[in-house]
Amino acid sequence: MTFTKYNTKVNHLTTHELVASRIEKGLTNELQIICKVGNILRDMGKSNTQINYLMNIDEDFLSEVVSCYKG
Repeated sequence: MTFTKYNTKVNHLTTHELVASRIEKGLTNELQIICKVGNILRDMGKSNTQINYLMNIDEDFLSEVVSCYKG
């Protein structure tokens, strides 16, 4: 049996980086950004429980998304 060597260098984004990259550019109002985050998480297939956890319980998630957002 022979094994082929594959390029294993893959860009892995965290959830907050992925969400930030999907927010439309030009938003300046933090409330608009937070609303978009919820919509993006839903579009990504996250359950209501997962969305609730990320938006309300994980203390760093929203601040990390906003810090990654390049609006």
